[in-house]
Amino acid sequence: MNIWAYGELVGAMEAKAREYGISVYEVLERGTSSHCAYHEVEVRRGPRGVVTCPVGGHELHSDLNGALNILRRGSGVLVEGNLKLLSFIVDHSGVAPTNSIASKKGGNAQKPGTYPT
Repeated sequence: MNIWAYGELVGAMEAKAREYGISVYEVLERGTSSHCAYHEVEVRRGPRGVVTCPVGGHELHSDLNGALNILRRGSGVLVEGNLKLLSFIVDHSGVAPTNSIASKKGGNAQKPGTYPT
């Protein structure tokens, strides 16, 4: 996608969001998954995309950590509480959640029952 097409896409999204009273913030994604969303320190990436915070010791998937950082950078809001990444498998018979066993036990696939506080 060239720069002009990108600008048109962003403009169209901003116009549609305004129609519904939604604010739009452009946030650069650089460094969002490599820094803890809660403590703003560099995190190390482990197997399967899980990052571990050296300050709090909690673990999050790097995509979820990056999304939380983008939210905080754009709006100043940080979501806390029981966060879990939902994964789904799509096959011939439909869509099924992959975390259904872990979620029944209270947790996520990386650390069942463990969430940042």
